Amino acid sequence: MSDVVGKRLMVLGGSDAQLVLIRRAMALGAEVIVADRDPDCAGGRLAQAFHAVSTADIARLAALAQSHAIDGIATFASDPSALAVAEVARQLRLPGNPVAAVETLINKDRFRAFLAKQGFLTPRALPARDRRLGDGGCPPARWRHPGQAGRFLRQPRHHASCGRAPR
Repeated sequence: MSDVVGKRLMVLGGSDAQLVLIRRAMALGAEVIVADRDPDCAGGRLAQAFHAVSTADIARLAALAQSHAIDGIATFASDPSALAVAEVARQLRLPGNPVAAVETLINKDRFRAFLAKQGFLTPRALPARDRRLGDGGCPPARWRHPGQAGRFLRQPRHHASCGRAPR
């Protein structure tokens, strides 16, 4: 008998990436509550309960989690949702990752600094903090590093999408 039978699991995100988690939790006997901003997400159609709430709205997520008396909260393959999972778990005193650790992991600048402090080799990077400067947020004059061949990688600071980064 599974130790999750009858437990309530809130899953943040209902896209294709989270379907494996949703299906497996349900197969093990958990009641699954999905929260996703997309009311037509695939995970919302599978779950026993669905709420059209953005994973960035931590206050609403915490209130929903409390109203459902959840036993756990999780996500899969989503950096922004991982932060919300950590914060809701903290607020409801559920098992979870520390918020500060998740913030370090999802913020590329912080994660590179963490890795360097631990002795890992990390690529040089220029911070891109001013969105008014356009692509990459860093003025083109700074895109070349002295002594390097001019090759570089530009990527978002927070997560893999090119959409809005969390503030």
